[in-house]
Amino acid sequence: QLTCLPAMAAVTRGPQPQQYEYMLFGSVQERDVPALLHRLRGLCDYATSGGLPFTDREITYRVGAAPHAISKVKVRQALDMPDAPWHLIYSGQLELGDAHRPTAVRTSTVATCSHNLPDFLRELGFIAVYELILKGYIFRKGQIKVSVFKLLQPTEGGDAESAQPFSPHHLVELSAITPSSVDSTGSEVKAFAEQLKPYPPTTVVCVTMSGLKPLVQCFRVWSMLANGRGRTN
Repeated sequence: QLTCLPAMAAVTRGPQPQQYEYMLFGSVQERDVPALLHRLRGLCDYATSGGLPFTDREITYRVGAAPHAISKVKVRQALDMPDAPWHLIYSGQLELGDAHRPTAVRTSTVATCSHNLPDFLRELGFIAVYELILKGYIFRKGQIKVSVFKLLQPTEGGDAESAQPFSPHHLVELSAITPSSVDSTGSEVKAFAEQLKPYPPTTVVCVTMSGLKPLVQCFRVWSMLANGRGRTN
């Protein structure tokens, strides 16, 4: 039996407004990470001004046996906080129709759950597709969350210390979640990204949706893993 924790229980009581996530993605080379972190320490809220370190295990599940199933959910476990609840994450498809949007936009639902979440999903027929380790730092500026992290390939035992990086680059993710589709949120995320220049380089960071090629390059890493180059279960 899956236990719904208070945050999830609130979500499940009656209809809730649709959540939208506004995002920008990019990457930065290893040599530029210290400068980027220094910039973020100066720009972000005091509570996270030093950067909150995190090490998360993330497992992606698909519904049914179809190898290219569209409906997928992610399960995230904080390896550095073993007593923390697990997170169940559902993200909709990117809305790429409007080339003038300042960020990528998708629907998002996040719920906190008990530690038997993977077993519960398997009993429902979900199939694990791939597994990753995300290790880095989190900063916050108001409603904007900034993550600077490496994607690691876990070993068979799931040990984060022995996990190997997929690339020498760090990924950079800026995101903000709001209860309704408010275009001003995307503009706030874009404005904050502008303050990080030249870290990451503008050739990699997607600052506007007109820069579709950089956005595709950033997501190519995730597509590569989905096609079987990550550790599958």
